[in-house]
Amino acid sequence: MTQAEIQTLLTEASCLNCFAQASTAELIELALLSRISAAAGGTPGGADTQVQFNDGGAFGGDADFTWNKTTNLLSITGGIALTGEANETPLALSGYSLTGANDQSALSIAGTWNTTGTPTALDMNITDTASNALSLLLNLRTNGASRFSFSKGGILTCDSLCQSGVGFRITSGSNIRSDANGNLTLLNNAANDFGLLKFGGTTSAFPAFKRSTTLLQTRLADDSAYAPFEANTLRTATAYTVGTLPAAGTAGLRAYVTDANATFTAGIGAVVAAGGANVVPVFDDGVNWRIG
Repeated sequence: MTQAEIQTLLTEASCLNCFAQASTAELIELALLSRISAAAGGTPGGADTQVQFNDGGAFGGDADFTWNKTTNLLSITGGIALTGEANETPLALSGYSLTGANDQSALSIAGTWNTTGTPTALDMNITDTASNALSLLLNLRTNGASRFSFSKGGILTCDSLCQSGVGFRITSGSNIRSDANGNLTLLNNAANDFGLLKFGGTTSAFPAFKRSTTLLQTRLADDSAYAPFEANTLRTATAYTVGTLPAAGTAGLRAYVTDANATFTAGIGAVVAAGGANVVPVFDDGVNWRIG
């Protein structure tokens, strides 16, 4: 008996000639096929391209769950809930490849936020009970080399350049901004002041720069005292006349004038006065500007 004749027995009411010609083995095969046919029977649910699923004991289909065999595209409207297993990768994507002028993304997310809530587009929460200190929450690579990563401790690492259109902000700390090419601005968290720029550490064993109103001070890193400043030469940028000197009253300020009526040697320690053409250094003693 041919396979076609056996199939005929399953679909037609009578085939006496077929039964007469059938061997014992063929009759057993016929019985098995009858059971398979009965088990596999049923009308597909839904419409063409809709994936079949058990819908209350019957075949079901839904327009929100389809398969396009031409493009090999599985389409789902709604959500996907994945529950991972221990020591397994819950979601793996491989085979992504672009050639020619193609520019499709491996992952594309598009949506709309119109809410009074505080949404998070991508949210990952890892309970770190035990892991290597070098574990990463995110690692982006090209050709196997890490280009951008976030450690489990929150450290951001860039292989070459981390770029921002405005600046970088350290939560509850400070801001680094650039208002123009070649310029950097250091700000506090509120972006209205700045304290210390510390070098090497935070104790009195390290130096720092401090902004005090319009003054730039060299301080110890713990801000406990002034720190020494060393240079080959120091230059006062502004050439004053006696009449254009800032008002005295800030002891320790230094400048120089170009119209003193006494030379440095003859007038050292004296209150500077105009009326000459002598260039002399001057200092503020808290009350007057004096030559010296």
